[in-house]
Amino acid sequence: MVIMELKYTPRIINEIETEAKKPVQDVLADFSVKTLVLFVKKGLNVDESVAFDEMEKYLAEGGDTVTLYTDIMESLQKAGFLPRELNLKKVKEDMSKALKQSI
Repeated sequence: MVIMELKYTPRIINEIETEAKKPVQDVLADFSVKTLVLFVKKGLNVDESVAFDEMEKYLAEGGDTVTLYTDIMESLQKAGFLPRELNLKKVKEDMSKALKQSI
């Protein structure tokens, strides 16, 4: 599976907030392809077209949008933009359970 090396800095987070016109936590709460593309674009420092290409490669090699979403959250946490004590492993498990129940 492709691993994206997403990097977030205060400047990048400001760009995300400016583009989305809301705080990064609110942007993150909107689970959509648009949000994923925005975080990939800014995290890889590429244009939107390249962000879509990277996402397509990620999905083609066995990744899924939920895993990508949690990868983004992990990158934000490592950079200090989400609480370090947030248990992302549990978040992943909870999201997987919720998805399985909805199928």
